[in-house]
Amino acid sequence: MLCQYATLYGGFLIFHLRKNYILTPIFRSNKMSKNISKEALKNVVESLPSYIKKKNESFLITLRVKPNAKKTSIYFNQDKEVLNINIQEQPVNNQSNVAIIGYFSDILNLKKRDISIVSGLKSRDKILMVSNISLDDLNNRIEENVE
Repeated sequence: MLCQYATLYGGFLIFHLRKNYILTPIFRSNKMSKNISKEALKNVVESLPSYIKKKNESFLITLRVKPNAKKTSIYFNQDKEVLNINIQEQPVNNQSNVAIIGYFSDILNLKKRDISIVSGLKSRDKILMVSNISLDDLNNRIEENVE
């Protein structure tokens, strides 16, 4: 996730990304200046998972799909930029896409209508849109199910 610049507005640190932004509350004392060091800004940006992006009230998850696996599971690549998913179903007649939505609805405890594939319907690289969940819940539930 590349942060182009950040601004401080009304007690919130706003990270301006390529197509969206992330709003982070800042706890300030009266003596704290509005200037934030580059190191502090870098630490906050690095603490956010790079495979999850916020868009309006939803989150976008970047996936790399491997169909025809022995079992369905999720795992990270070495740099944790993409969430990899092994799917048992074949990529024929939309079977693997339906299986991905079903798997994420199970691990995230959401209804299937809250999850959709917004990019990559016929590709191994997909972007999943997830709504009606907080960032902490989303990140924790994914981390719990990673192998």
